[in-house]
Parts: sequence; structure tokens; C-alpha cells
Amino acid sequence: MRFPPYLFGYPMTNELWYVLVFVGAVLVMWLLTKIFRTLSRDFAAGFIIFLLIIGFMILMLNLTSGSSQIQSGVERFFNNLFH
Repeated sequence: MRFPPYLFGYPMTNELWYVLVFVGAVLVMWLLTKIFRTLSRDFAAGFIIFLLIIGFMILMLNLTSGSSQIQSGVERFFNNLFH
């Protein structure tokens, strides 16, 4: 999947888009815990949902991009983060 090169005029790399998607997943988790108070009281349930969101995010990014970010190396990811 190809991301747009700019976000509100700011140049974005693919790695920055991945970070933005990760932050979005964390915000969704936070909203879920605010909406469902029982999840915020039960740490295990909240943690499981957080892992499911992260796993789904990684799976969708791998499927849409056609390549595995995990196999291509974390070092290259961080080298290209602010390229």
C-alpha cells in the first residue's frame, strides 16, 4: 500500500505513517477503556484487546504493503523513520 507523501503539508515517509497508525491504535485502545469501564478495571482484558489491536494492525500493514516489515528489519525501519 502506498501512503500519501504529505499530511497537511508535512512530508511523510512510510515509516512515519506506520508510527501514526500505531498511535491511532493506542488511541483506539484508550477510547475502548474509557467507553467500557470494566475493561479499564480488568488489566488482563485490556491488555488482550491491546495485543489484538496491535496484531491486527501489523497483519493489515503486511497484507496491504505486500512485504513484511518485521522480516525486513527493525534497523532499516528506524533508519528510514526520519529520512
